[in-house]
Amino acid sequence: MRIESINILGFGCLANKRYEFPADRAALIVADNETGKSTLAAAILAGLCGFPKRKQAGEPVKLSEVYKPWDCEQYAVEMEVLVGGQRLHIERDFARDTFIVRDRNTGKDISAEYDTDLCAHFLHLPREDFQRIAFIRGKEAPSFDRTETIRSRLSKLTEGSGDDASAEVAVSALDAARYTFESALTIPNAIKRIREQREQKRARLETLERDLEQVADDAERLDHAMTRVEELRAELDALDEEYQAAVEAEQKASTESTRRQEAQTALKEAELRLAQIDKKRASARSVWVAVTAGGITLGIVSFLAFVLGWAAAVPSMATTLVGISVAAAGGVQAGKAGLLDAQERISLEGELERLQSVLAEPPPTPSGAQSFIIDGQRRDRRRELDEANDEARRLYSTVGSAVDAYKREVPALQEELRRLGAELAKAERFGQSIALAREVLAEVAEESHRRWAVALNTGASTILPHLNPDYEDLRFDDSLDFTVRRISDGRILEQADIDARLSTGAKDQVYLAVRLAFCQELSMGGESIPVLLDDPFIAADDTRFARGMQYIAEESAREHQILILSCAKQRHEALAAESWFAGNVHRLAV
Repeated sequence: MRIESINILGFGCLANKRYEFPADRAALIVADNETGKSTLAAAILAGLCGFPKRKQAGEPVKLSEVYKPWDCEQYAVEMEVLVGGQRLHIERDFARDTFIVRDRNTGKDISAEYDTDLCAHFLHLPREDFQRIAFIRGKEAPSFDRTETIRSRLSKLTEGSGDDASAEVAVSALDAARYTFESALTIPNAIKRIREQREQKRARLETLERDLEQVADDAERLDHAMTRVEELRAELDALDEEYQAAVEAEQKASTESTRRQEAQTALKEAELRLAQIDKKRASARSVWVAVTAGGITLGIVSFLAFVLGWAAAVPSMATTLVGISVAAAGGVQAGKAGLLDAQERISLEGELERLQSVLAEPPPTPSGAQSFIIDGQRRDRRRELDEANDEARRLYSTVGSAVDAYKREVPALQEELRRLGAELAKAERFGQSIALAREVLAEVAEESHRRWAVALNTGASTILPHLNPDYEDLRFDDSLDFTVRRISDGRILEQADIDARLSTGAKDQVYLAVRLAFCQELSMGGESIPVLLDDPFIAADDTRFARGMQYIAEESAREHQILILSCAKQRHEALAAESWFAGNVHRLAV
């Protein structure tokens, strides 16, 4: 990758500035502090990679806020880049958050083909890693944070694998492998969750079984109570029927008794009426018999008087006839008196016969117990039934919930345990397969680490003596920690020793060698990484300053585009007189 030019429309203190960089030499920009050198470097980085989306740790504001233009409305840069044999025109408007890539030959918008971070797209180094190894600022030189991205990229290059494949990436992917159980989980977490759920189900099943065992005696008593309830209900139903029959019998007997009493009353009344009729008849007959007797007496006396001559013949005969008439009339009326109220008497005699026949029937006698006795028995059974129901309900509150929970949950729990057992076996098989694959790939990755460490060590050990001849043998382990050997005494210095014991200038040179070694190795077989150096030798003495600049201009610039920004005017003026300078360095004004 080579940056051909950058046109800064507005970025920090820079506005309407265009810089064109040479293709065959290192570009050097020398200017005083606070004139925009570091801002230019930040603009190049932002043009290639954009800004981080979020505020970084320790930053008071987002980086995009830091570089807002001072004196213009536009907040944008344009760049022309040669990469992959293609010339691209890049437009970034930071105020509008837009990103456009055009083919410079056709002017066609091809933005959709690229990631907004072009370093990640072409160099396979996201902004943070590109900044870590290729954006070297003097004040931050003596530090280096290794990342898995850089390790992975080294492994890919060593293995000759594709952009998205390497043993280390595969191992990382296997370490991050997910097993879907309710959600995507790492395999250990998935197995742990399955086991936890299975133990929860087992514990619940054991609880249900224990609860069922604990209420076994109550369950037996509940069965007895329910049986007693049924027995009492049957007895109560029988007593209800018996009570109803007794009530009906008693009602029938009462009705019959009332009818007999009414018959006796009617019989007395009929007999009394008959006696009254007979008395009336006797009274009437007595009167008429007396009249008849008087008439007969009168006739006899008158006749005797006529016979004896006691009286004149005519009066005597008349009196005799009167007597005979009276006697005849009295006899007739006496006969009629015997027929007084004859129709009523006949009716009464018939009624008497009917009433006597009713009273002649034997009175009904209720069979069985009396209703009040049966009702008392019913009340006793109902009380016993209520007590039995209360006992059954009490026992059911203890037993029923346990039994219902057992019946309701156990089948589902057993099925869930079966499913979880199968799921656990599947997850464990998957985990074993992943572990086996990881073991194999880890061996490949370890060999890859060894190979890229050898290559990285060779490059770094070649670079370091040109920057600081007091140290040599710069070596990395597979975690990217490094050591150097001090030539004067042969002592191997660990990275912690380097940070603690070396002077600032010496540390700068060691860490610059580390970064250049990474740039060199990561450019193998792909795009060359452009290197931005912002006062990289700020703490170096004049001799090491000159040695370092010459090495970078003559050697590093052959493999990488080198952009150097510096405030050391006098030093660079002195270097400009050197024979190597003019053919390897192109000076630009800020």
